[in-house]
Amino acid sequence: MNYIAISPKTIITTAVDVQSMSIEVHSIQLNSNITFKITLYKKEDLNLYPETITQYVKIEGEEYAQWGNDDAYVIQKICEKLGVTLTT
Repeated sequence: MNYIAISPKTIITTAVDVQSMSIEVHSIQLNSNITFKITLYKKEDLNLYPETITQYVKIEGEEYAQWGNDDAYVIQKICEKLGVTLTT
């Protein structure tokens, strides 16, 4: 991809309320860090409301070391970094 330089400009986007998310591994460096691709969905019914927002979350350092094999830890850490709360 070629990037073309432009003068700095603030772009304001419309706020979107998200209600669910999916998590997939984007990249991993063993014994160092992992980056997850997080897709946030506007509505729970993905077939009717496919509007999404993509974010990337990196787990590294002490957070990576504490992960072990507990995926619930990673999900909670991602939620903390995104500022969202899990629901039941």
